[in-house]
Amino acid sequence: MNHNSRDRFYRSFYSRFQSPFEVKPLSPLARIGLVLLTIAILAVSFMLGLVFLAIAVGLVAMGMIAMGIQRLINGKRRPPEDDNIEVSYRVIHRKRDD
Repeated sequence: MNHNSRDRFYRSFYSRFQSPFEVKPLSPLARIGLVLLTIAILAVSFMLGLVFLAIAVGLVAMGMIAMGIQRLINGKRRPPEDDNIEVSYRVIHRKRDD
C-alpha cells in the first residue's frame, strides 16, 4: 500500500465517523434559530429557578410565622427559681473478684 492510497483510505474511513466537536457550516437562518432556541431554554430555566426559590422562601416565611404564633400562644415559660435537683444515692462496694 503506497502513501497515496493510505491517505485516501483514512479520508474515506474518517469521513464516515465525524467528530461531534467538528463544527459544520450552518446557514444564517439556522444560526438565528439556534440562538433563539438557546435564549428560550435559558429563560425557561431562569424562570423555573425563580419559582422554586419563591416556593422555598414562602415555606420558610410560613414556618417563621407559625413559630411566632406558637410562641405568642404558649408565652415565655420561666424556669423554676431553684435549678438544683436533689437526689439520693447509695455507694456499693464490689469485690475485685466479681
